[in-house]
Amino acid sequence: MPLPRFKQMCRMMIEEKFDLKWISFFRCSNADDECFDLMKESGCLGVYLGIESGDQRILKLMEKFADVRRYREAIRKLHDRDILTFASFIVGYPGETRESVMNTLKFVEETAPTFFNVKLYFHNPIAPIDKRRAEFGIQGNHYGWRHDTMTWQEAADWVEYLLRTVRASIPLTLYGFSIWSIPYLLQKGFSIDQILAFGRTAREMLVKSLDDVEVEFQAEEAEMARIFDGWQPWDHRIDSVQEGIPTNVIERDMLAVS
Repeated sequence: MPLPRFKQMCRMMIEEKFDLKWISFFRCSNADDECFDLMKESGCLGVYLGIESGDQRILKLMEKFADVRRYREAIRKLHDRDILTFASFIVGYPGETRESVMNTLKFVEETAPTFFNVKLYFHNPIAPIDKRRAEFGIQGNHYGWRHDTMTWQEAADWVEYLLRTVRASIPLTLYGFSIWSIPYLLQKGFSIDQILAFGRTAREMLVKSLDDVEVEFQAEEAEMARIFDGWQPWDHRIDSVQEGIPTNVIERDMLAVS
């Protein structure tokens, strides 16, 4: 969506007093301060950022026309407005090297998106990059590929390395439990702090499970129990109010999702 149209939609939500919380995909590299302010005022809870790489050379190869410096600035400004960020990355794109992966790692650690996901490059034979097979020495397709600077096995090892190493951001899956799950969880009575604490604890369980050995999760399970101690589903709270319990038991607005 063009930036002027996006701003217009945010203004409309503000002027019409929609009073809802929303999450969306967001191209942050060309946003400005007015855009960030309108997002906050119109109820933006979080955004999905398809950043793909923290290395400028790889972004250029991807033809993303994005600047790593603008990405850094945008994440900071989103966080200044308490907007959650979910940054998605790819490892293994043609031209990827150890240096470019380490630049992505540095980017994640320094910008600290609220959540991140890193996935193995999938070579689609109908994508524009396939026309440059000879240039990059691309062999194979889909998840079974290699090129002059990396194989899919090496890229998979780098994905695991990033999951093990990144401490400044919480890893989430793209499917099943992602940023799109957060409005649902809030509507069920969980808090943002609980969701973040859950994510940090789940990260420890994920890293343990990457070792191909049987592991114990007693400490993490105990921490999960502590995090969610006292939680009640939203519908149970509604029933409690109807039974005469003071309404200050409920201190959270219902959440609408755009």
